[in-house]
Amino acid sequence: MCKMQWQLVLGFILAIDSASGLANPANLTTVAENNLVKNHRIAIAKNAKPQRKPDIKTPIAPPDKNTKPGAGSKVSKTPSTPPDSNTKPGGGLDPYKSCKRTNKLLTFLAPRQNHRVTTSPYPTFWFYIPYGAEDIKNGEFVLVTQDEKTLIYKASFQLPKTPGIVNISLPESANYALNEGKFYHWYLRIYCQTNTNNRADLAVDGWVQKVAATAETERLINAGAPDIWYDSLTRLGNLLLASPTDKKLRRDWNKLLESIGEKELSQEPLAGPVVVNKD
Repeated sequence: MCKMQWQLVLGFILAIDSASGLANPANLTTVAENNLVKNHRIAIAKNAKPQRKPDIKTPIAPPDKNTKPGAGSKVSKTPSTPPDSNTKPGGGLDPYKSCKRTNKLLTFLAPRQNHRVTTSPYPTFWFYIPYGAEDIKNGEFVLVTQDEKTLIYKASFQLPKTPGIVNISLPESANYALNEGKFYHWYLRIYCQTNTNNRADLAVDGWVQKVAATAETERLINAGAPDIWYDSLTRLGNLLLASPTDKKLRRDWNKLLESIGEKELSQEPLAGPVVVNKD
């Protein structure tokens, strides 16, 4: 190639490089650096180990400060207010397996709620029992402290001959006296003639609390008010036993039983106290 031809070729190449920007040495350096950085990043990416995502656990909320006992807790505290009385038999007892059928149930004569107080340290408890002496083996009355840990009184008894309203009193002995302000739990159980086990055929239970005797409680008792229940019922019951034909006493007695929803039983005869068996 002659000198002139060589110069033309070289000029043509330089013109192309100038148009693409590569003829500038600075541009050539920048391109090389960029390629180097790019290649370095690719190498790092190939050799890098995958990073683990941090474990994020759902935080456990702290328990409430005022937690209440649950299913796994044991609560041994005795309630300050006793539950309602079981004035009629329940709990799956079937009296007709051992007892003859009757139209009326064994009934504790008292309201199911409240008014379970007495001013007497030796109160009397009243029941309607639809059986007479020939129908049962025996009955049992038990009185314990509210926490069920101390036995106050236990007696086996026989019924009067005639079915009707009967009563049982605590013996007037210091051993059986109720303490003021305390609640006591009593049980009455009936075992009929054909009973072959130690399980009662009929049973009711309830509560009594001893309160202080005052002029006001005396007024309520004499008025036959239900506020001092045990004493009002005992006063009227004893007066009616002594004077069964007294119409005013009968009206007052009926009114008191009607106040607890036992109007039908108010017409039942008063059979008197049970006969406590001697030890």
